[in-house]
Amino acid sequence: VQQAGYDYLREHGIPAPEKLIAVVHGIGHMPVEMPVGFPSYGLAGFEGFTIEKDMVLSCDYLYFGARHGPCHMENVYIVTANGAESTYSAPLELITPQ
Repeated sequence: VQQAGYDYLREHGIPAPEKLIAVVHGIGHMPVEMPVGFPSYGLAGFEGFTIEKDMVLSCDYLYFGARHGPCHMENVYIVTANGAESTYSAPLELITPQ
């Protein structure tokens, strides 16, 4: 996810793409829930996880290279049998870093 975000910023001419941090986490009993067994934080989160049907995942992008200061972009997806559906209704073009 980190690489995909970096590539997108670089390909679209956004300055300082290396100032992006990407995090994917589940949403469940805790606001930020790693979809790995206890302990859910720490190095276990770097090992990755399998995306499965009916998961709810938040993709967070923290970008520190924006002209007007840091920005936090987030989109929540529900994983279906055919892919993933965004729970956000705003066009993604409205929340693209400028």
